[in-house]
Amino acid sequence: MTEQVHNPSQEFTPEERERFNTFKQTLAWKTAIAGAIHPFTFAKTLFQLGHEPYALEKDKSYVIFGSEVYFLPNVFKYLNFIRKEYSFKALYTGVDANLISNATGAVVSFATSMYLDRYYPEIGGSPENVGKEEAQMTNYESARVKVRQAIRDSIVNSLGIIIARPFTVVMVREIAQHIGHEGKYPDVFRALIRIGRDEGPPGFFSGLVPELIAGLITIWGCASVRYGVERFLENAFDKNDEIQVKTLKDTRNLMHYVIPLAVNAFSYPFMVVSTVMALNGSCLSASQYPYVPLFSHWSDAYDYFKQWNGLTRGSRMFLRKYQGPTSDGDKYASTKHYY
Repeated sequence: MTEQVHNPSQEFTPEERERFNTFKQTLAWKTAIAGAIHPFTFAKTLFQLGHEPYALEKDKSYVIFGSEVYFLPNVFKYLNFIRKEYSFKALYTGVDANLISNATGAVVSFATSMYLDRYYPEIGGSPENVGKEEAQMTNYESARVKVRQAIRDSIVNSLGIIIARPFTVVMVREIAQHIGHEGKYPDVFRALIRIGRDEGPPGFFSGLVPELIAGLITIWGCASVRYGVERFLENAFDKNDEIQVKTLKDTRNLMHYVIPLAVNAFSYPFMVVSTVMALNGSCLSASQYPYVPLFSHWSDAYDYFKQWNGLTRGSRMFLRKYQGPTSDGDKYASTKHYY
């Protein structure tokens, strides 16, 4: 008797199959885009690590007016300096780990979401009002829907972050090697072996907690702000006026992009700490004096960078105003420590 091969895809409902197909397409183009723009990820990681070896520029604080201040090179100038000094290939340092990290996190998050929707729809609350238009819900019902979704998003996002963290750590370390011109982590697979051998399992999850905190702040911050904005909009516009209805729709579409940007101001400092802590135990030059103190806990790093206004490093790609100490006749950012 021939044993029947079990194929999980045969159990998909039409809705689940459609979600799965959409996810595959989305993952494919997101992976392609992530690979294409990796130089910006490379630069942002170096910004977060405080690597600013290039000359400062003097300009008006508000571009065309204001007092003269120092600016760090914008991302394009920064990348061009690296390309000229090293090579174009250097801009793609860490791209292997970056793509694997993004894909792993996305797949795990999607699979977890599908699993929760199929087997545990009650987690976070009853799904009875899910799918209703905002105008059809009371304030309480709207709040319950958003709390339920935030709880489920927290589970999905956190699990994706945890499983993908080893590859995120590898990416940060591959990029950090650029600072000290080291070759300890030549590629993602040998890096994983090296971390496992030198540091054991904890090394794979260096900086995990602040990344989880950043994710939770984003999810709950967006849910809270979106609830307040949605309920305000419901009461501020006349549903019988076609022009106001269109304005309401356009405003909601705009808020979809604006709200995450606003919440990012609160979550971003934890991403900086997460990046720095990813180097803990690596013995790379960028993880030791004179670049940065040794931190025994991520909260120590948070307090240290808060003291020196370093929690927003890398948050801007342009108009990167510099307010720290300088060296060599006020032409370069001081790199004695990460300020």
